[in-house]
Amino acid sequence: WKRVTGVQTCALPILFMATNDRRLFALDAATGKACAGFGREGAVDAMPGAVLARPGGAQITSAPVVVAGVVITGSSIDDNQRVHETSGAVRGFDAVTGALRWTFDPLAAAGPGVAAGAANVWAPMSVDEARGLVFLPTSSPSPDFHGAARPGNGGHANSVVALKAATGEVAWAFQTTHHDVWDYDVPAQPTLGVVPYGGIPRAAVIQTTKQGLVFTLDRDTGKPVIPVTERG
Repeated sequence: WKRVTGVQTCALPILFMATNDRRLFALDAATGKACAGFGREGAVDAMPGAVLARPGGAQITSAPVVVAGVVITGSSIDDNQRVHETSGAVRGFDAVTGALRWTFDPLAAAGPGVAAGAANVWAPMSVDEARGLVFLPTSSPSPDFHGAARPGNGGHANSVVALKAATGEVAWAFQTTHHDVWDYDVPAQPTLGVVPYGGIPRAAVIQTTKQGLVFTLDRDTGKPVIPVTERG
């Protein structure tokens, strides 16, 4: 849940709540009543246009975040079920009206010829309000353990992705696993902090992973603050 100012028909403060059946609500925090001016009587479909193989094939398992007047939601997708899985797109909704502002699909950067889905954001997201950025921990593409139908590195799957919250445009991305066939989702909320590496304080994004590795990334560029050496 997140407070935000300016939502129609509700007294402040406002709470945003995402439910397991893929709805996003705006509520009056004092009364619990839905804000009628947000979407349809206070709720919007948080995954509009999603085609599911089964009714429970996607949920929202982490709280939405709010920055730059946009409410942002991820999703949890059926894991390791099929090649053509539901898209793991992240969506940004207008905090006042509930209108869909933008959609970001981490697999769009994978290019043509890739058959996959998921690469969703099921773990919590983080925001830097001063920079207007939201930081996404993305998961593996589908299916988890077989990559023949998805050649290449997987676009922005298995990555920390910084989006401009107002537009959904990619500011930077850092991939923690290339061409994942091990189910190495980025499984935790990115931590924002100041890291004094080499005696110079740097605004950083600190990301833990399933591999036991911790990546420390420059918050403005995504470049490693603490060097990363890749070995084939």
